[in-house]
Amino acid sequence: MKLSIIIPVYNNADSLVRMLESFIHQVKENCEIILVDDDSSDGSKSLISNYMKLYPVIIAYGKKHKGIGSALNVGLEKARGEYVVFLTPENYVSSEFISVILNRLKDSSVDLLKYQRQYVYRDRVRYVDDHVEFKHDGVDAFINLKALGISFELLGLYVYRRAYLKSLQLPFLDDTHCENFGIVGYYLVQAKQVDSLHEGLYFYVVDQKSKKEDYARKKRELQDMIAHFDYLYPIANKNIENHLALEAYLSYLTGGILKKLSFLKKNDKKEIIEELKKRKILKIFRKNSSFKEYRKMVFHIYFDIYLKLVR
Repeated sequence: MKLSIIIPVYNNADSLVRMLESFIHQVKENCEIILVDDDSSDGSKSLISNYMKLYPVIIAYGKKHKGIGSALNVGLEKARGEYVVFLTPENYVSSEFISVILNRLKDSSVDLLKYQRQYVYRDRVRYVDDHVEFKHDGVDAFINLKALGISFELLGLYVYRRAYLKSLQLPFLDDTHCENFGIVGYYLVQAKQVDSLHEGLYFYVVDQKSKKEDYARKKRELQDMIAHFDYLYPIANKNIENHLALEAYLSYLTGGILKKLSFLKKNDKKEIIEELKKRKILKIFRKNSSFKEYRKMVFHIYFDIYLKLVR
């Protein structure tokens, strides 16, 4: 088995059809599709059952509701492919997704293969023109992508060698809505060999919710990111041996959290800032970032928040 495609499902019946239809007809004999239902209460279960009858390449598992991270762990445990891809039902992929990936992996043993994304809005599709080619170790790739300001943390932007992920022993956290933060960066910085494609194979659907819903989602994501910091900070300090790589990773991990502070409403700032002060996140960011990065961050989070963090 060459490729396992893992899709966590939770009340995604409508969008799941679009995702599956975007690539189901491309599936080869050496591919499998693993759907992990996180105890959906809509029509997802019956939809999955119908697709399984039509397409024998689909395997499904059900579980108690513990969030996306838990579903991803189940999918990875059940996967048989040499390589795995994690996709989300809300998005979809190119009509050449599988053929392009399998062709690139034909004579390859890379730990990670990155492809590009296209943002899907209500009225347009925008290709993200990263144009970064690399075929070397993950440290160089991580540092270069970070320096260029190129987003690399979407879980669905990569093909992963399954044995490599298993060797890291880094399961996803349960009950999280920000499952990729920090973890994808860790996957990248620890990789021995990575490769990249120019093709925009991943279509990311931009969710345009109301301002009230958007604020609640962003606040939950920030709380999840802090939980990921608690999880990953000691692991990184213990396992990332390259000093420059560790600095870059810790700068990224703490900087990602600090950047989120500026959207907070006044009533929520005090609680979150106290949590960050306990963890000395600003101090860790300052220690592992350049002066230019630090100054830019201070202006980004606004001076009043900065003063509260340093007190």
